[in-house]
Amino acid sequence: MTKHGRESTVVFRDTYVIKTPLRSLSYNKKQEWLERQLRAGETTEYLANLSDGAYGVPSILSKDERNKRISEEKMSGVPFVPLIMKNISESDRNKVIDSFAHFLADIHSYNQIPNPVEYKLDYILDISALQGFMCKNMHKYAPRYEIRFLDKCLDAVQSQEYQSKLVWSHCDLFAGNVLFDSHNAKVSVIDFTDVGYTFIHHDLLNPYLYELGIAREVCERYLKYTKLTDLPANITNLKQLQGVINYHDAAQILDNLNIKAQLFDITNNENKPRLASIMMNHVAKLHAINLAH
Repeated sequence: MTKHGRESTVVFRDTYVIKTPLRSLSYNKKQEWLERQLRAGETTEYLANLSDGAYGVPSILSKDERNKRISEEKMSGVPFVPLIMKNISESDRNKVIDSFAHFLADIHSYNQIPNPVEYKLDYILDISALQGFMCKNMHKYAPRYEIRFLDKCLDAVQSQEYQSKLVWSHCDLFAGNVLFDSHNAKVSVIDFTDVGYTFIHHDLLNPYLYELGIAREVCERYLKYTKLTDLPANITNLKQLQGVINYHDAAQILDNLNIKAQLFDITNNENKPRLASIMMNHVAKLHAINLAH
């Protein structure tokens, strides 16, 4: 019996796994665990009927709700880390990209919310420490025009808003939950216990897809496999989506700058120039994105 995640124990068999909640959980927590497992089962059943072999998802083989016990199909493969991606053939790489694109297109078609929503990057951006650094210390390490440039970038990102959608999502997509079977280049997605709604861009700009080096190609095929009329108007083609990606990339850089600015105040004086140099390298990345020109 193996502990799996925060709340489960798993017994592995040849073709299936048996999941139960941790004994230490309260009755209510165990009930919540069961409800998440059943919700995951409904999602994977829907996806299995759509996938047509493009990717794999586990099926619930049996459920004992009274004893909080789930028997689930065991998927083959090993965690799909970026190193594997770098060493597979071009044809297998193509299959992998196709798998992710089909998977996202399919899961977004489940439990649909049809109405688009307005989304602002400012909702997720905290740059208070960075603003303090710009006011008090940045002039010591950078020319004034760089301060003005960074200020324009902050204004551009904070004011950026666009249409998005709430879509059904895996919500925990990373290497540990994606298996790769090298015998048939098959990708399988597992562990759907966190499924729920999130903004459509969060899936399309998933950090894991960036780590694999396939984010742009997955987006291209996603647009191909998705009915464009179902998408927000700002991402019905790749050029529009690239504009959204640029702002998200800039927001990530600004977030990193904010973290460095927090460190700046507690760093001793002899290390401050080195930290400031690192921060200016981040600013150079903003120049490459070209939001403020």
